[in-house]
Amino acid sequence: MNAITSTVKVIIADDHHFFRKGFKQIVKEQLQNSIDFIGEASDGFELMEAIHANLPDVVITDIRMPRMNGIEACRQIKSLFPSIKVLAMSYSDEISHIMGMYQAGANGYLLKNITCDEVMDALSIVQDDMPYYCNTLREKVFGNFTINKLKRTVKNPIQFSAQETEIIKLICRQSTTKEIAHILKLSTRTIDDHRQNIQEKTGAKNAVGIAIFAIVNEVVKLEELRNSGE
Repeated sequence: MNAITSTVKVIIADDHHFFRKGFKQIVKEQLQNSIDFIGEASDGFELMEAIHANLPDVVITDIRMPRMNGIEACRQIKSLFPSIKVLAMSYSDEISHIMGMYQAGANGYLLKNITCDEVMDALSIVQDDMPYYCNTLREKVFGNFTINKLKRTVKNPIQFSAQETEIIKLICRQSTTKEIAHILKLSTRTIDDHRQNIQEKTGAKNAVGIAIFAIVNEVVKLEELRNSGE
């Protein structure tokens, strides 16, 4: 477990009142003076108002919320307050949600089955400008990989062909195999073969793993993904 060296100011956004209250109470009891919850919100609009009123160090936000969802809220936060760290917190492990948050600039992704130790780890790691993926997501996506192992050294870089690189970019943009085949004018079987080769090279188990590997190792720049959504 990573230690937090100073009190972290946090705003939490979730459309379920009891979840917000319960999460705050449990975290406060376990982490004591490490976290100061300075605000809360039930949707993206309230979240932006809370941020303007009390600038936090970290925002923990749900994705599915009324009026303005967590992805759009994250996009606005990173545009207006780039120094604020944003952690997604959701029941969903769908690639569309994970990649949507990363395209918006999120610093990490938590599933709602997290422990207090993981909350502390996440807050500590993102404040060091490193991405954080909760244990459940890491295990599902990477198996025995750790985030540090995902970052390849210059001495041993993975080489991707031009076609593989294009496929990786399209996976990061949430394109399906059929869509990738149409865009690149290839058969779906050829795309599946390329995807299998990419997974073997990266050690990823699925499209989420490929996408996160690509982002961590800068095969695809986050700025490219953000621009692709405009």
